[in-house]
Order: sequence, then C-alpha cells, then structure tokens
Amino acid sequence: MKSRVLITGGAGFIGSSVYDAFKKSYDVYIVDNFVPFYDIRQKLTNLEINSSILKKDKMQNIFNCDIRDYFTMKKILTEVKPDAIIHCAAMAGVQQSFEHQREYFSVNVDGTFNIFSLSSDLNIKKVLFLSSSSVYGDSNKMPFKETFSLNPISPYGMTKVQDEEMAHFFSKQMNLNIVTLRLFTLYGPRQRPDLMLHKLFLNHLNRRESVVYKKTSRDYTYISDGVQGIKKAFEFLMENDSSDVFNIGSSNPVKTTDAVKEIKKIYPEFKYKETEKKRGDMTKTFANISKAERVLGYKPEMDFKEGLKKFSLWFNNYYKL
Repeated sequence: MKSRVLITGGAGFIGSSVYDAFKKSYDVYIVDNFVPFYDIRQKLTNLEINSSILKKDKMQNIFNCDIRDYFTMKKILTEVKPDAIIHCAAMAGVQQSFEHQREYFSVNVDGTFNIFSLSSDLNIKKVLFLSSSSVYGDSNKMPFKETFSLNPISPYGMTKVQDEEMAHFFSKQMNLNIVTLRLFTLYGPRQRPDLMLHKLFLNHLNRRESVVYKKTSRDYTYISDGVQGIKKAFEFLMENDSSDVFNIGSSNPVKTTDAVKEIKKIYPEFKYKETEKKRGDMTKTFANISKAERVLGYKPEMDFKEGLKKFSLWFNNYYKL
C-alpha cells in the first residue's frame, strides 16, 4: 500500500515539480490557495487542470485552501489522513517581502504554525519543511554550513528563521519528525516569474532592458536537482525517527555578470545594465552540501549552462515563442 503524502503549495514551481516526481510512488494530495501572486494560469498549467478549481474547494486530489484557514486545513487532513506532509507553501521573494511584510508573516509564520500544530494534534508524525538560503543573510563565511548562525536581512528570511525555530520546538517538545531543507536558488521549468532568471527572460520578451546586480553571485540549483534532494530527504524522513536540517544546492556559485553573458548567448539581443544590489538581497549564496551528500546521498548533476538552455526551451514553449 502506497504511503499518503500531502503537499502544501502543490501547484507552485517547486510543489508541482515534487508532485510529478512523487505521484507514481506515493498517493499524493495537494493543497494550494491559487492566490494571484503571479498569473494563476501558470499554476493551472503546472498541474494540467482547468480554472474550475478556482470556484471549488476540491478537484479530485487537489484542495483549494489557504494554510492559514485552521479549521478547513484540519478537515482536509482528517479526510486525507496523510502519513507525511511536504510543506512547500509560502509567500516567497525578497523584495516583495519588504512591501508586504504583514502578509508574509501571516502566511509563512501563522500558516506554518497551523501545519505543525495540526500535524501534532492529528498524529501526523512526519513533516518535510522547505526553508531557504535566505536564513543565512550576508555571512562572510563561505560556503554556508547548517551549523552557521542565522542572520536574515529581509522580512522573508526572518519568516523562514521563525519557521525553523517552530520546527525545532515541535520536534523537541511535540515529538514530530521534521526535516528542514534550506534550498538555494532553484531555477528551471515552471519557475515563478518574479525570480531573477524568469524575470530577465520576460524583460527580453517584452523588449525591456534588464537591471542586474553587479558583484553578486548565486548558487543556482536546477529544479531536478532540487527535487532529487527533496526526494532523498523525504526517504530519510520516512525511514528515521529523527529531525535534521540540510542544505540543498549546487555548491557552485555563478556570478550574476556571468549568468547574463550566458543569457546573451541564448538571446543575442538581450539588453541589460548593471547596478548596486537592493536592500535585503544577499551578496553571495554558496551551499556547503557535504552533510546532504553524506547523510542523504544527494548529488547535484545539472551544469548551469545546460540548465539555462533547458529553462529557455520551457520558457519559449510556455510563452509560445
């Protein structure tokens, strides 16, 4: 009999990719509130469903629900009876978090508290929580290790730190097994349009000049590598009665200036100008993945140049270029 898994935020970039990777091996259910943070049509395309879900509470194995809705979430979890939860749902993005601080804390902190507390109340012992490299802030020590102190420099990063503190509390005091993954700059097919590479591609499509931050670099991690890490962490979670924290990245930072040079190879007419980074944006992200390699058997495989080409193929197809 297949284990039952519920994915929060399952219509988004990461959640829908996890759903595709898990649905053959597990009995998978999805919760998503289909909020118009970006074009809802992309989420519908991710799951290959039509817009009728927007008018319904449920469509087959997909529930239209906000994780902050405690009583509806309790009803869903009581009905599904999952063996484990993969908690992807969140308000994401650094710059937007400065503009919508109250909503970010409401969704990311209150919503995550609902997931952990309901898991405890309903005896759902296994939770895989997706955190972010944003918890590290602008650390001078590289690469980032899971043992580093956390020093977020954005409201978004702050919410993830609070979530991790809750995860620690619920694992220690409420006997939950919570594995936390700090994800590093995932990109690839289905990426949200507010994330940098997708945004740069859209600027080119709309004949707008892009603004890129000089002296910055990112640990770009292709979505298939990210999903590989999530899958291996999930297997670890199901096989062990313990909680832990792992970095999931490529451990191979790419300078932003080098990234745009690769974009110009794909789109020769791509135009950009360089400027200083904005508040809240980290100068560099760089994952130490030795723990994930040793404990989980995680091994990223995608080269950035090849991954960028694959992303451009999806982009061209999605926008019908």
